[in-house]
Amino acid sequence: AGGGWALGLEGLEIVLGLVALGWVVAGHVFFVVCGGYGAEPLALQLARQLRLTGRRVELDLSASAFGKQFKRADRAGARWALVLGDSEAEAGVVTLKNLRGGPEAVEERLSLEELLKRFA
Repeated sequence: AGGGWALGLEGLEIVLGLVALGWVVAGHVFFVVCGGYGAEPLALQLARQLRLTGRRVELDLSASAFGKQFKRADRAGARWALVLGDSEAEAGVVTLKNLRGGPEAVEERLSLEELLKRFA
């Protein structure tokens, strides 16, 4: 059996109006790639802190391999991947990876404080 979903013109107008007002933002800026039990609490905290600054964040806690999570980040249209494994969590750092190219560094390790300052 199949299922359907419809938005309708009125619903589309409402969503487009919210996008125009900045209440709904298309795409994701950050995608947190997480692996390891020690990294999960830090990933949740980081996503929350970035969201409190108004940033768009998607978080993957599926325990999938990093490669699969990077594919999800790409499909989500993320500009930045924030990579947190157990070693990063122990060191209190995050690896910031530019997924869209450009003049910014392709990948760098930052303390959580440095990351939040940069994108605050």
